Amino acid sequence: VDLTAGTEDGIQIFSTISNSVGYRYENSGNVLNAGLIIVMSGSTNNTGNSIRVDHDGAGGFAHYIDITNAAAGIYINSTSSADALSIANSGSANSLEINDSGSAPAVIISKSGSSYMFDLIHSINTIMFNILNQGNGNMFQIRDDGTGETMFFDKNNSGFVIDIDTDANNASACYGLSMDIRNAGSGLEFAFYFQGSEQGITAAGNGGFVSNNLGTFTLVGFIRVAVGAGT
Repeated sequence: VDLTAGTEDGIQIFSTISNSVGYRYENSGNVLNAGLIIVMSGSTNNTGNSIRVDHDGAGGFAHYIDITNAAAGIYINSTSSADALSIANSGSANSLEINDSGSAPAVIISKSGSSYMFDLIHSINTIMFNILNQGNGNMFQIRDDGTGETMFFDKNNSGFVIDIDTDANNASACYGLSMDIRNAGSGLEFAFYFQGSEQGITAAGNGGFVSNNLGTFTLVGFIRVAVGAGT
């Protein structure tokens, strides 16, 4: 099919029959290339879509892929400056839903670049992440073998950085935080490390030193702990 300047559609297929297939390609051989190749080689004002699907049905999928054996579902090899995958959703359904009953991880991301793994922009007054765990396993498990912070929060307004709410009705104890901090080397273990504590505490009559059964030390600052609405 040779499309000229006056041609809009190279191939048109119209059907009003239920369960009909407009285009079918079957190959029972060992396919080493591709069943369908679309090349859009124009680089000037080439803003069209390689594949466009308009689906106005009450159900079903715009794309349905049935994968068996060891083939992958979708592979995107992008060297473009645009997004490799972009989803625009203005409806009431989820933008992405994954139903996974297999034994492998649902999502694996391997990144070797220098930018963020995730860049999430949230500008509405709702929850950014809503995760429901109905099992007895850990909701989050993070393994960090590096020397940087495992989690870093940069909050530029008032309010809580972390808010913990635990509700139970049983005979077991509830804990807000549990720590198992061990250093097999000569380094010390600390539960907390504070920066920016308020300064100016001195002990009356002893020149700024406070004595205890472990010796003397200089008290240079303090951390406030609020209980309820108090300070």
